[in-house]
Amino acid sequence: MVGFVASAVFQFLLVVAITRGLTTPQAGAFLEAVALFMILSNFGELGADTAMVRMVPRLRAMGNGAELRPALLSAAVPVGLVGLVAALVTFALASDIARVFFSEAQRPAAEDYVRTFAWMLPAASLTTVLLAATRGFGSMGAYVGVQNIGIPLARLVLVAVAIAAGATVVTTAVAWSVPLVAGLLIAIVVCHQLLRRDDSEWVRPPRRAGSVAREVWWFAAPRALAAIFGVTITWFDVLLVGALASTREAAIYAAISRLSVVGTYALQAMGMAVAPQFSELVTLRRRESVEHLYQISTWWMMALTWPLYLVMIVYSSVVAQLFGTQYSAGAAALAILSAAGLYNLATGNVTVLLLMAGNSTLNMLNASGSLAINITLNVLLIPHWGMTGAAVAWAASIIANNTAALLEVRHLLGLRPFGPGYWVVACSAVSCFALPGLVFRETLGNTPMSLALTCVLGGLAYLLLIARLWDHIEMGALVDSFRRTKRRDAASQSSSV
Repeated sequence: MVGFVASAVFQFLLVVAITRGLTTPQAGAFLEAVALFMILSNFGELGADTAMVRMVPRLRAMGNGAELRPALLSAAVPVGLVGLVAALVTFALASDIARVFFSEAQRPAAEDYVRTFAWMLPAASLTTVLLAATRGFGSMGAYVGVQNIGIPLARLVLVAVAIAAGATVVTTAVAWSVPLVAGLLIAIVVCHQLLRRDDSEWVRPPRRAGSVAREVWWFAAPRALAAIFGVTITWFDVLLVGALASTREAAIYAAISRLSVVGTYALQAMGMAVAPQFSELVTLRRRESVEHLYQISTWWMMALTWPLYLVMIVYSSVVAQLFGTQYSAGAAALAILSAAGLYNLATGNVTVLLLMAGNSTLNMLNASGSLAINITLNVLLIPHWGMTGAAVAWAASIIANNTAALLEVRHLLGLRPFGPGYWVVACSAVSCFALPGLVFRETLGNTPMSLALTCVLGGLAYLLLIARLWDHIEMGALVDSFRRTKRRDAASQSSSV
């Protein structure tokens, strides 16, 4: 959770630095280029990151640890090659990309951003895949240190310094992207150490490298499509707002939408922690343990993030002005996306559970349907409603994707998604933040003062309430499950020395 908080804070401060240090059109060009980079780098991962999270604990649980090295190589080599090809193509087509997605005034800067970011695509994709493998070993330190803290912090510092110094477009782009190189080097070193440690633990003869690679990509291929669909939903609407509305609206929407996904960092952080446990428990056919872990992890995420989303719904216009007064135009979009965020966190890591059970094809089908809804609604709504239409489209796609996964987990895996503590957490958050927030907003006005009062008084009441309900919602049980995993991993490390 430390990594989740740090990543959320650093990402938020980076967007603030960009929106307040650059004009709105300049910020729009930068954030649109970042959106394109995120889409392409996720394309380049090919689903191999999720395959590693599933394969590594699975191989270890089955006693096939000698296959870890060929599994990782079979994932990393294609990702590196595809990333290099993507970099060359993106660099060559930078002017055409700028012509399609950016306004005429922003095209020169956009081309420089796109060309500079292009060369970092292999590093971004490979870093994610290698760090995913370290998670499969039960070690969160490398992922949190690099992906959640190191890269976001370095970007914040370097970009803020570049903007303050009045740096050129290319220099600012380099400042944002160069931390990826350091991240890749660290990921390579950590993976090498983990593989060397585990090579001596297993005595079962491995299968041929080709057989291992087929298993990796049989799972990864559908996941690659699902990941492409998912990241397109997350970032492509920024590009569509720029193309169908204006670069100014794209800047506002990009800032607002990044704020609305703060809670998903908790989802990702929890997913990183529970995914290897899901994979191991599913492999060992411990259905009740899987269900219990899924339920209590969902309660914890709701307890952490629902207060934030409820406050952003009630005080959307006040929160939007953190990026600047002109960003208050995105208040409606922020409220819509925050409501979708409530639902997203309320369904927990349902997609992770579906994947760790081996259902990457179902995940791909869910994501493709969600993408179809997203693009259709974006094209229909953005020309009329601008960024608000994009928010509606994204919210609809989130609800569709998560609902489908919930139904599949319930009816195909036989797992109950909610449990007794679910409504306790939901009612606690609503009663401590949403209801007082509405009262303070109507009596004291829609101001920073009433927002602060809601956060302070609601927060105190909420902490006391959660403390009283700690055992009922089994927060201790979730912490114990993580401790057991760490102890088991520490024991395996000591036995290999």
